[in-house]
Amino acid sequence: MATDWVALSYALTVTMLVSIALYAVIYTKLRLKSSAEMSRLLQTSEGFLTAKKSQGVYRIAWSFYAGSVGSWCITSPSNYATFAGWIGMIFMALGTGVPLIVQSYFGSMVQSKYPNVNSFGDFITAR
Repeated sequence: MATDWVALSYALTVTMLVSIALYAVIYTKLRLKSSAEMSRLLQTSEGFLTAKKSQGVYRIAWSFYAGSVGSWCITSPSNYATFAGWIGMIFMALGTGVPLIVQSYFGSMVQSKYPNVNSFGDFITAR
């Protein structure tokens, strides 16, 4: 009986991942066809990685949130609470959330001071 649930879980997970990937590809293709400026921006690697002023604040914020939650879910054990308890979960959440908050407050300041910086490594080099 347990193996049936595991098989169902894997099947649904793979189905959902493929569905979301297909949706993202189709949505991006349709959006690029409708927006020539965005298409021009995404042609360079710098434009693709940084999205220089082509996205709104909320879209970028949700992107950071999804990235941090996704990386947290992928790289940490799924049963983290069983061996870390509440304190471990709280500090894991803080470790995931605090960098996003810091970046949201200081990101525009860094970008205005160093306009050609695209990543943390570039920022360290520029300093």
